[in-house]
Amino acid sequence: MNSGDYGTVSAIANERPDIGITVSSTPTGRREIFWRACTDSSFGYTAWHIASQRSPLWTEDMDTRARAELTQQEYEHEVLAEFGTEELGVFNKEDIDKAARQLWYTYELLNKMQERSIEGQQPPLSFVFTRENPAPQSLLRTVGVDFDKFQAGSSIIVLDYDIKVKKFIVMKRIEIPRSEYTLDNAVKAIISVNEIYNPRWIFLDRGYGEKVLISRIRL
Repeated sequence: MNSGDYGTVSAIANERPDIGITVSSTPTGRREIFWRACTDSSFGYTAWHIASQRSPLWTEDMDTRARAELTQQEYEHEVLAEFGTEELGVFNKEDIDKAARQLWYTYELLNKMQERSIEGQQPPLSFVFTRENPAPQSLLRTVGVDFDKFQAGSSIIVLDYDIKVKKFIVMKRIEIPRSEYTLDNAVKAIISVNEIYNPRWIFLDRGYGEKVLISRIRL
């Protein structure tokens, strides 16, 4: 079941106070709904952690074979029942979790499910900006663009340096889906980002293996 399925089941369970939900799965490195249910007390679940070694049928030979056959990440997930780190992906999940604890903020409007998940908690700082409410100026703000007009969609990220916490923060991330007008839509999005976030520099990847640096100009 994916996160959308959980939302559907949760909505049904909320029809009466005597309806409960039991969630069971082998942990993975994905920080999705199952991980949140196990680690976020606001969800209201009681977590039970049961590793394979808890089975009375588990033997030392089985453990030795599992260590030999599985990767370290697979052993953590399948045998130790630990979330650990995700084997696939560019970034270490533990590093991502650590970074997420540095500053509690959002750069998108929260949806209803997200609002419910943080009820009773201190709301995150809002970094939601628009043309009517542009971001304050910063000499350390940059925009990076992975620009591809043929094979994939384009990605745009706004990066700033927060002097108070002495950390780089992501102020906005935009994905331009692949379509007939991917290139035109990406250009329009860059113009909009330039007006709203007023970056010092814009870095463009043209998608041909070449890099282009555009200094601070008005697009």
